[in-house]
Amino acid sequence: MDKVKRRNMGGTQGNISIGGVETRSVDGQIVMLSGGYHKEGSGHKAVVWTVGLLLLWPVLFVPGGNAELPPGTVFDVATVNALRFEVAPVSNQRVVDLSGLAGGFDAEFMLDDFLDQPKHDTFKIKISLEGALPSKFVIDNVNGKSVEPLTLAVSDIQSKEGRTSAIAAIGAKALAKHFARGINRFEVAYDDGGVRKAAEVVMDVQM
Repeated sequence: MDKVKRRNMGGTQGNISIGGVETRSVDGQIVMLSGGYHKEGSGHKAVVWTVGLLLLWPVLFVPGGNAELPPGTVFDVATVNALRFEVAPVSNQRVVDLSGLAGGFDAEFMLDDFLDQPKHDTFKIKISLEGALPSKFVIDNVNGKSVEPLTLAVSDIQSKEGRTSAIAAIGAKALAKHFARGINRFEVAYDDGGVRKAAEVVMDVQM
């Protein structure tokens, strides 16, 4: 907490300021931060003093509003100093590999392509799987919730050593309307003889 000011008489509102000071990286280095959050309550200072002095002096004892910080409030901070650090891999980490359940189907959001677009209006996803490409790909699940299937336009189909890859595209607005701020997950799926197969794509979205 950087600064707290209670509300006061005369219509003076309360204030809360939260400042980002420092944190530590995974290897113990101090990371200096800047930025924070400022919140003011409702103020009636000018009105209270005008009415109090001209008409009724007890009005001067009317307090301003409290500055409230609702649970879940999000505020941004930025790093000040440049850092370089290495994270050692965990050699004994136990991993559950479920990739085989999707029949070797992969989907990856093409971030560099999106950033290079003049209008940022199309999401492109690189898909690849073993064998021939199915006739239709859809996005039917966003953040764990089923949505009306959004059909992907498939292009640039290539085959090599029994594996087929392609570029699947969809309008950014059509998909983004299902997103929330922060980390979002959606599933690219296809029908394989009545069996749904899907691959998850993860995106960090700023709304």
